[in-house]
Amino acid sequence: MIRFIGNEKGMEKSNQDTFNPVLFIHGAFEDGYDWMDDKTHHRSSALPIKTFNKRYDVWIVNMRGTLDSMRHSTLSLDTADGQKSYWNFDIKDSGENDISAAIKEIMQVRAANFYETKKVNILTTDSGAGEAFLYAVSGDPTVDHLRQIMVLAPALIYK
Repeated sequence: MIRFIGNEKGMEKSNQDTFNPVLFIHGAFEDGYDWMDDKTHHRSSALPIKTFNKRYDVWIVNMRGTLDSMRHSTLSLDTADGQKSYWNFDIKDSGENDISAAIKEIMQVRAANFYETKKVNILTTDSGAGEAFLYAVSGDPTVDHLRQIMVLAPALIYK
């Protein structure tokens, strides 16, 4: 997971205690770095940076299957069995387990830094919306730390 702690010049800013944290969750076939690609090549116009500059505590998660998620804590990708176990998940697993773990991490880091524990906003797109909604109805205790889910271009079909 990535947390913003400084501006584009590398100077640390103390945004973390101002507003509620915002957790950015990417969609399918993407990773957290895609939030930084604003197609204009001006990183300062990327949504996470704009959010950080508005004094929010910004976090970006890389969900299962992304390059940064390949460093698993218990499964080895060096063996066929490890690879089979690693890739044996679905959107429900990601929603219920991975988002819960991200929320726990945010709350623990904020508490360790003596920041007021505030509720977490989720900003997501595409299949990340499905994962976020599955998390919200999962009954996990960390859902109590969820303020809202904001969805850009959801990948949902309602009939």
